[in-house]
Amino acid sequence: MKTPTIKSFLSDLSKMIGSGAIVRFALRGKVTISAASPTSQFFSKFPFPIEGRLDEVEDFQLPLEALMSAVTTESVKQPASLKAHDSTLVVKTSRATMELATSMAPEVLTDAPSIAEPVAEFVMTDDLHLFFKELLPVLGMEKIHDAQADFRLYVHMDEKIVFVAVYSSQQVAYVASENSFGITADFNVPYPSFSSVHKAAIPGTHVVIGEDRILAKNNGFTLMTLVSPLSPKEPPGKLVHAKSKEITKSHMKAGHLSVHKLVLDEFLASCKGVVPDDSPVVFSWQSPKLYMSVDTSTAKAKFRTTQAEGTLSEEFALELRLLKNVAQKAGEKLDLYYSDGVLFAVSGAVGLITTTHVAR
Repeated sequence: MKTPTIKSFLSDLSKMIGSGAIVRFALRGKVTISAASPTSQFFSKFPFPIEGRLDEVEDFQLPLEALMSAVTTESVKQPASLKAHDSTLVVKTSRATMELATSMAPEVLTDAPSIAEPVAEFVMTDDLHLFFKELLPVLGMEKIHDAQADFRLYVHMDEKIVFVAVYSSQQVAYVASENSFGITADFNVPYPSFSSVHKAAIPGTHVVIGEDRILAKNNGFTLMTLVSPLSPKEPPGKLVHAKSKEITKSHMKAGHLSVHKLVLDEFLASCKGVVPDDSPVVFSWQSPKLYMSVDTSTAKAKFRTTQAEGTLSEEFALELRLLKNVAQKAGEKLDLYYSDGVLFAVSGAVGLITTTHVAR
């Protein structure tokens, strides 16, 4: 964390810990700051002076949002100052003086949290950080419905390959490539949780993954994020890996359809605000034309194009929500392979597997 001002320090902290956090200051020895939200915990030495007779002041806490508001007018040229009294933290900037009420902190971290039995651990090297930075947004998908659990992220790194998948029970987006990082690991965590930790895990950060938490630690701070375990309704990562290889191999021999991304974008634009997201979209290839249609009690739409080619003889139907995720992965064109109720889509290095409806 680069921290030229208290304002920027707290801004970085807020991004990592989330809203509604309480910050706690331990004043004995070197001043440390810890923060806790329902899902995360942060610990760091506090890199700014706190004035006052700290030996006479109890360790205290206050809402992160209140402290952030108090330093709103701080700048690099005119830094803020902090002074602690009993039950009060005085914050002075060039244009304002704020007295924030504090309370005695019931529990203050004096040491960084740790994970006793890690599932995986590795150092986030420059190359690995860049790899995840470029890949995570590409693999990320929108939820099928609001009540759906978060997509899972499964990462398998052995001596030869790296397999990374973001998946639910209905869709899998994955990339498999040669392992050039010299790191081996195998873990399965919620996709949003790892994405959030990755943003904080600058190169050089030591990442430790446990059964129910992720820890990111470097010279500046320690961030611990709680994660939900895999639901019994969700397939384990190893099964996703095996099935992805199996479907990729079998579907490359199936009926094929190549569609330009522009076509999918135009169809989705025409459906926006008209066709409900849970509507099945029927794909019908009648060379030289591709037909995409919706026919439900609440919406009807039909779209045809010649900007496609292939050998697909069967019709299939894909829920509009799922089609959006498929289209999101497309480069200039998307190659579709369909067989036995499963659609396999390929764009560049990204593979996408999704369940389909029976077309009627």
